[in-house]
Amino acid sequence: MKFQKFNEIERISDYTKISDTTIYGNNSEPKHGILHLRDKKNNLIILKA
Repeated sequence: MKFQKFNEIERISDYTKISDTTIYGNNSEPKHGILHLRDKKNNLIILKA
C-alpha cells in the first residue's frame, strides 16, 4: 500500500518504531531518512528525501 498523505494512515500512535535511519550526502547534512514502524498486522516504511 502506498500513502500520499499522513491522514490516510490509521492512528500512527498505534505503531511502534522499529528503526530510524539517516543517510548523509556529505559529512554534515542529512540527505535521506527511512523510518520503519510496525503495528500488530502491518509494517509502515516512511521515506524522506
